[in-house]
Amino acid sequence: MLIWALLTLACQPQAFVSDPDECPDSPPDAGQVRARRIVCATDIPSKAEAKLGDWLIENSRVRLTVRNTPNRLTQLGGGRGTIIDAALWDSDDALVEIVPHVTGGWPEQMSITTDGEAIALTAEDGSGRKWWYRLYPDGAALQFEGGVGFTVVPAVGSTVNGQFLDTKTSLNIAASADLDDEGGWVHWRDTDTLYLGDVSSVAQMVFADTVLATGSTDGTHLEVRSDGELLYTSPVLDGQFSLKVPPQAKIQAVAQGYLPSPLSPPTQAMTLEVGAHGFLTVAVFDEAGDPIPAMVYWNDTPYAVLDQATKLPVGPGLGVGFVDAGPEYFIHALDEMDTSGEPIVDVVLRRAAPSAAWVDFGSRAHPDPTERSSTKNLLGSLAAQGVDLAIFSATDEVAQISSKSATEHLISVLAGSRSGGPDGAPTAWPWSKNAKNPAHGAIDWHNQNPVDLLALMSKSGRRTTSVDAKWIAEAGPVSGWDPLPHFIHLNSLDDLPALSEVLDQWLAITVVGDRTWVEVDRRSSVEIQRGLFEGRSTASTGPQLTLLVDGQPPGSAFDALATRTVFVDISGISDVTEVYLLGPGHQRIATWAVNDLPATIDVDHGGWTLAVAEGPSAWAVTSPVWLSRP
Repeated sequence: MLIWALLTLACQPQAFVSDPDECPDSPPDAGQVRARRIVCATDIPSKAEAKLGDWLIENSRVRLTVRNTPNRLTQLGGGRGTIIDAALWDSDDALVEIVPHVTGGWPEQMSITTDGEAIALTAEDGSGRKWWYRLYPDGAALQFEGGVGFTVVPAVGSTVNGQFLDTKTSLNIAASADLDDEGGWVHWRDTDTLYLGDVSSVAQMVFADTVLATGSTDGTHLEVRSDGELLYTSPVLDGQFSLKVPPQAKIQAVAQGYLPSPLSPPTQAMTLEVGAHGFLTVAVFDEAGDPIPAMVYWNDTPYAVLDQATKLPVGPGLGVGFVDAGPEYFIHALDEMDTSGEPIVDVVLRRAAPSAAWVDFGSRAHPDPTERSSTKNLLGSLAAQGVDLAIFSATDEVAQISSKSATEHLISVLAGSRSGGPDGAPTAWPWSKNAKNPAHGAIDWHNQNPVDLLALMSKSGRRTTSVDAKWIAEAGPVSGWDPLPHFIHLNSLDDLPALSEVLDQWLAITVVGDRTWVEVDRRSSVEIQRGLFEGRSTASTGPQLTLLVDGQPPGSAFDALATRTVFVDISGISDVTEVYLLGPGHQRIATWAVNDLPATIDVDHGGWTLAVAEGPSAWAVTSPVWLSRP
């Protein structure tokens, strides 16, 4: 009944500024909605994507911009007409894009006009389809009349709390439908209305009845729960709160490292005090006494520690844990202790494998559908896992990265784009976003064959590229590849036949995986990339696999056929059970049990050889050594 009443109100004539030359610098009065073309920079929220010529719809609480550029922002296909900015007045833009769902799919071309206090979209595909953005005059609700759902691409750092999307700009988004969270993008289906605004305004829209809870607290946030389920959260400003809450719900104050306050029914003049605290301060060192980053797992919760003592909000009480700095070091167990108060722990980790660069090719970054964490948080976690270089990518998008953080001296990062098409997942980097083009400039794989797609993604060879086994299967013989990819990305040992097929066609290609060892003297980004291009790499889940042919590492090539001495060894913590050499035709040359390593063998065939380690869960594959130059 509430939604119907609001829809009825929205359709009634409202005061509306119809002169597009006016650029008011203040919100509409309560009960007003303004819909118009953007002709002044003051119409655009701070940190927004909108440009002059886009469209604006606003009320006294929120303002939204509609994209006029011919394409959508985060989608490869489809024309203009999506919402690319949403902000409370005097606040920053809170999202990347709202993409409405429509029956029959989003048209490739459409026209946009104002229609009273609404913004009207008309498909230009001969279907006669038409939709309207209607903003409720006195509420925080947006109706997309004719729509059947929404996809929201949140701003980086946004979180899902219960059924609310918290954008961290004081603006929350919710709907009466269930929220489907991919980990990055969120979806609401079977609804034509979103609620956007401060948390109290949205709560009033989502719940049929609410009461006002006010009071003071020493917590940083309030959690609103019903029957043990989290409904939404609200930040606390200056120790005071005033929040609309369903009458059957209960509220508790929370703060990192503290026990929450007791759950309490909503009333006026509440006092919510968090409980006892517990902070575990951890510093991690190598055997030389140098500080190193690491992951601390305490009571199954992970915390990233950089190369300095770090106070972790683990909370009070007994607990156990361990410290893991990645596959170069042995894991260190932490004894059971009471973390009430602020205990301090120094940890020294012993080396488990020789020093080498550890590179991450597998991480997705915002605005990938599965990721909305900030670059700072992603890099902090990876650095704590021993990663020296990360190649971030976003599927059918361009990874949006910012490398300026406390991790700069520990880890480097490059932005890439990954195809999500049916012919494998070629990836290219480095890449810069382009807000004028679809998907920030990512390459549309529709109607492209695999070879042409790689050429477009690589910018005719000017970007670095990797391909996977699926792409190789669809691309045909290597003789038809132009340009050639730099790397083959192995996802598992099931991809070895595809790698062998490529090497048998005399293509000298470097092997990488989601994580990859690179033999370098220094771990700078330049040195690591040089090592990759020279083929000194091992795709691995962790174990370090050593392959030397006449003393030369992977990536080496010999000019003439001769008997060569091959040395194989393995180090690190893993469940590897056997190691073997592969050669032309995907034939095993020799196999060893792990306990028989290190091992040496003479080989006298031509072509290539590489080493493979295999276990129930762990594996590693080196790049090839060419026994006679291709």
